[in-house]
Amino acid sequence: MSIEQAIEAVSQISGATVRTSEMMSRHTPLRIGGATDLWIHVDDLTALKSVLSQIRKLKLPWRLHWPFEDWLVQEEGLDGATIRPGVGFEWCKHDEGHVRLGPACPWAALAGLGEGWW
Repeated sequence: MSIEQAIEAVSQISGATVRTSEMMSRHTPLRIGGATDLWIHVDDLTALKSVLSQIRKLKLPWRLHWPFEDWLVQEEGLDGATIRPGVGFEWCKHDEGHVRLGPACPWAALAGLGEGWW
């Protein structure tokens, strides 16, 4: 497996964007951390499934980086792929007395439900 093969495979997937040598310091609360080999942004669940299928075929190590996760990353960075869920995971719904939040939903989205949802 090579990083080049992964770039080629993931670049063909609709809803996925891939960057190489992305500094993790841009994505950690303390703004420290070296580069990940591949930074893959996926728009929705379909893109995530396709990306994971390709990454697994290539036997590339991978991890999910949820938007509100607190990570500490060494200056040496991360091997393999770091996958970041995008806007397709930021949903917020109110139905039948329940509020359902997508796994990457910002708390500010609750304001969009209006008054009385609680």
